[in-house]
Amino acid sequence: MDGGGGLHSGSNPQKMEDDTMLKQLPMMSDIAYAALFLPSDLSAKITDVTINVTAGTTDGLNY
Repeated sequence: MDGGGGLHSGSNPQKMEDDTMLKQLPMMSDIAYAALFLPSDLSAKITDVTINVTAGTTDGLNY
């Protein structure tokens, strides 16, 4: 990891962004918002689901 954005050396951030449907990588705040949503009253009727915060990538961000 490079210490700045979580990307290991040799990875291509632009390619990673291009591989997502939204053409941008998820930010830490996107993950935090999902984590804050789950214990909130807004999610009271949601059960047995997985929330993937991946900006629409079908490959996963396994670079």
